[in-house]
Amino acid sequence: MKELDRSYRKMSEAFRKHNCLACHDPENSAGMRILELFSFPNQALAGRNRILRILQANEMPPLGGIKDEAHRAELRALAKDFQQHANDALRFENDVIQDEIEVK
Repeated sequence: MKELDRSYRKMSEAFRKHNCLACHDPENSAGMRILELFSFPNQALAGRNRILRILQANEMPPLGGIKDEAHRAELRALAKDFQQHANDALRFENDVIQDEIEVK
């Protein structure tokens, strides 16, 4: 659990540093239909695979993604580390959290 908490905090700090939480907050100021929240570890845990996929595809922020490749690489590395620790914790607990959203 310590590794999961550490990796979440590092990822969350980087999201704040890169201003991701300006839109990814419960108020949904951007008016997104589907909005991943990162305010708490359980929110990030549920989206652990989507977070990484979106960073790899450079789909956030909308309209161009992250321009600075070094920043994007940092976020990808932190998201991958969090994903690994989250998956390890879920395996340890013998639990499954679905991480797929079907958009219609």
